[in-house]
Amino acid sequence: MLKGAPLSPIRIKGRFRNMSLCSIYAPTEEAEEEEVKDIFYDTLEELVTKLPNYDLKIILGDANSKIGKEDTWKEVAGKHSLHEKTNDNGVRLLSFCEAT
Repeated sequence: MLKGAPLSPIRIKGRFRNMSLCSIYAPTEEAEEEEVKDIFYDTLEELVTKLPNYDLKIILGDANSKIGKEDTWKEVAGKHSLHEKTNDNGVRLLSFCEAT
């Protein structure tokens, strides 16, 4: 398995709605090559799009990213953050969230 690749989700059947839970550990900002990051987020996006449409999808884990207070991503992440600037991994995470 690819280091940092998302694992198979766990599906929990609920009375009114099912949930799909996925645990992740994203590549770090400094230690990984760009290709590894691309593969990770492509794999995660593919996994999430294969989940049943009506499931509540919950992704838990360490995204190894910083999301800043810039207005660019306000629609996706809101205006509150601990960081002033979004790093490269943060942009990847926000792009993933916006796409899915």
